[in-house]
Amino acid sequence: RNLEKNQTVAPELGADYFNQDVSQVSLSVNIAPYEDRIIIPKIGKNIPLINVEHHDANSSNEWHKIFMKELEKWIVKYPWSADPGEKWNSFIFWHSSNYPWAKWNYNDVFALLNELSAWDEIIVYFHQKKFIYTVKEKMVVKPGHVSSLGGFNDDKRLTLMTCWPLGTAINRLLVVTELKETTSL
Repeated sequence: RNLEKNQTVAPELGADYFNQDVSQVSLSVNIAPYEDRIIIPKIGKNIPLINVEHHDANSSNEWHKIFMKELEKWIVKYPWSADPGEKWNSFIFWHSSNYPWAKWNYNDVFALLNELSAWDEIIVYFHQKKFIYTVKEKMVVKPGHVSSLGGFNDDKRLTLMTCWPLGTAINRLLVVTELKETTSL
């Protein structure tokens, strides 16, 4: 082939070319899921979270029906509890198991909550922010133990609740956590 005057030939790119010292380039990007989620690494769970606040209910019986309907789809943040990252207590609940005939990806997401220990992490993505909580304590209480919904004014807590023992509604297992870190994404 004929090369025109002033046209250059590209050098051959052998192995030596690729073994040259090249400065490292690193990229750090925080990406939040598009939906609110809870991730519990120790038990391998990554679960959508629904905030139940847009309902009109006048009695505990009506709220119970709303909760049971929402629990068919998601884990639920209790209405009027703090949002993740806020002072007080963000209270989130779900079944420890569900009816065997109810087919859904999240039927048993809280079945292994009892395996969490002090300092285990729970990651919450809420409104495009990342919150990392650490487990402080676990306790078993009777149903209707409403004081577990509360918190202390200066605390930023997250409490997870499920029925206990597994597959029953006899008691409630509570996992109480404390905010360790917040990241805006």
